[in-house]
Amino acid sequence: MNEVHEVLLIHRLGHWDLPKGKIEKDESVEEAAKREICEETGLKELELNNSLCTTWHLYLHKNELILKETFWFLATSKSTMELAPQYEEHIEQAVWKQQAEAENLLTHSYINLKLVWHAYLEKQSNLQ
Repeated sequence: MNEVHEVLLIHRLGHWDLPKGKIEKDESVEEAAKREICEETGLKELELNNSLCTTWHLYLHKNELILKETFWFLATSKSTMELAPQYEEHIEQAVWKQQAEAENLLTHSYINLKLVWHAYLEKQSNLQ
């Protein structure tokens, strides 16, 4: 989330999503989250505030079914820099969206994102 309460989204392979990725060897979950957000969106100035939730999903990679655990965080940024989508990872857009629009886009995307969005709303209500 930025200072005007917009949510950072990426658009990849026809779906709206949130930045995420793989944890590298000897990297903490928090380090991986910051690195992946930076790589996927170009956003360098960010602070992880709270853990939101953990989800699991299956995907196919090189004809092998992979079960992936994803750790989600509430992060904030004061940066006003232009975002830079990571085209090599098929990310066509990295954008800030108002919460209502982000909710609409995410609830019509991957099923797990509904869980992440509800965890986000719950954290937001607890912070107020």
